Amino acid sequence: MVIVVKAIATVEYNSSENLRQYDIISQVTFNLTVKDLTPPRVKKELTRYKLDDPSNPTEIAFYTGILEYGSDITDVSIYYYFREASNETTQSLAGLGSSISQEEAELYRKASMVYHNTTTDGVPIYKVTVPFDHNGTSRDILYYIVTTDSAGNSGIAYDILDDPDRISETRFNYISAGIEPTFVLLIVGITIFVAIFGSVVYVKFIRKPELVGLDKELVLDKIADISEAEVMASLDSHTIGVVVSFFDQRHGPIPIIVIPEILKDNFSKLVDLSDRSFSGTGFCDDFDTEIPSSYDFVLARGLRTSVLSFGYALERPTARGGQENLTCNILVHQELFPLVESFKEEIKGKIHAIHKLMDNEDSDKNKIRSKVFKLRQLVSSIVLSYEKIYGTTELITEEN
Repeated sequence: MVIVVKAIATVEYNSSENLRQYDIISQVTFNLTVKDLTPPRVKKELTRYKLDDPSNPTEIAFYTGILEYGSDITDVSIYYYFREASNETTQSLAGLGSSISQEEAELYRKASMVYHNTTTDGVPIYKVTVPFDHNGTSRDILYYIVTTDSAGNSGIAYDILDDPDRISETRFNYISAGIEPTFVLLIVGITIFVAIFGSVVYVKFIRKPELVGLDKELVLDKIADISEAEVMASLDSHTIGVVVSFFDQRHGPIPIIVIPEILKDNFSKLVDLSDRSFSGTGFCDDFDTEIPSSYDFVLARGLRTSVLSFGYALERPTARGGQENLTCNILVHQELFPLVESFKEEIKGKIHAIHKLMDNEDSDKNKIRSKVFKLRQLVSSIVLSYEKIYGTTELITEEN
């Protein structure tokens, strides 16, 4: 890109005989180089897979839509892994993200996706078909997509484990041909009904008289009986997510850590949330006096949310006032909020750990995100434990 800047000055000389004018022209030329530094992006709503036979597949076709505004698309590769599902695995693996891809990298297979067609609005679709080996077992279909452009930019553009709205689609449930699928579903339905009904009857009419009000110690003790799979499967039904916000001197409160990442799609609302948290939360720097505030918040139409917000200050001698203020906001489904808020002192322990880690400027960002994610897990663990003991998620304050 070339930018030319010209400056013209006119000088007049007026004598008794005539008027003379002179133009003095000065010109500067700037040569700017524009670089593409972003790899091609994936359009999530066009990313999917299709089995050739839903009940007994032998092949699976992956599709994705690619967006590239700078260079040319040179490579679209998919890394896939058909992990055998067991009682310990679950349909909801949200929050683990690409860390699973890294830990099990040797188990992922790679395939190059090729151009398939173009949508009506001009988005190129890439596709690849690979064998699907389920070996007569249920499988979790895990995959992530790496894109590369002609400028040399490359990176993970999409990971199914980072997409909470699609995570339930990862499970292929194998049903043996020897049993009628409808009969299997009927048996499963009856079993679940009996288990739920029996536990409710036991808790409400047999066990409950032993419980007077909220026994917080019992709830916390029973968290050990909750499996990680149960917690992971329940995250979205208990909390919308966790948002850590920072006060920027030029832009005001802004979100800096968002879990799950999908919440960033509504970034303007997260800015409103950050502003609300800073206006109503106190800040401290001694880890033990973090007093939470709470308020209702409309994140999206029809989504009833209440927020438990903690404020804390980081020691930063170079910052204005020697401190940088942050808030940690837990977005809880409104009907569960009375129960979750009852355990705010216990939740504060996780807040302390995050506060201390962030207070150290050398702390690894991944460790901070991990602790924020564990905060979200703790909320689900509390709700699940309480529900198993009391047979309800309504807060019980006294003996009926």
